[in-house]
Amino acid sequence: MNELTQEYLKERIYYNSETGIFIWLPIPIRPEYRRFDLAWNTRYSGKQSGCVRKSRCQLAYIKISINKKPYQGHRLAFLYMTGKFPHDLTDHIDGNGTNNKWNNLRLANRLQNLANRKINTNNTSGFKGVYFDKRDKRYYARIGFNGDLNLGRFSTPEEAHIAYCKAAKEYFGEYARFK
Repeated sequence: MNELTQEYLKERIYYNSETGIFIWLPIPIRPEYRRFDLAWNTRYSGKQSGCVRKSRCQLAYIKISINKKPYQGHRLAFLYMTGKFPHDLTDHIDGNGTNNKWNNLRLANRLQNLANRKINTNNTSGFKGVYFDKRDKRYYARIGFNGDLNLGRFSTPEEAHIAYCKAAKEYFGEYARFK
């Protein structure tokens, strides 16, 4: 099997769009593989499929292997619901890569997907897009849009964050995340 199809996926897995959970379906028993098929059905059928795996950037996603090929759960959800894999990226609206509820998924390009990232763990200001400059003891706001755009220097992190939020709304619209 070269490419996974919606039809084959629906024969193997049930996707609950309200919970985002995938469940293995029983496979038909083939006479020549009877023992294997019965063992597979006993072990997996009716159970949740997939496991949490971390990506290169340490974000957690659901991975499901079908015919020994790994797939990301959110991409399988798109195939299951629409009949085709997303042409670009899939964005988790709430930022949780393990939440594959259909109403939490949307198509996005790379810039939109990055705009919806949570605040970096090494951020010391406590505000997304706000950095402290030790040299002049001021806060500055910066947004990544076609390269980094400097939004100005401010006396307080709150002022800098307001500038970031305004720019994020303008550049990223519904994909903007402020925290």
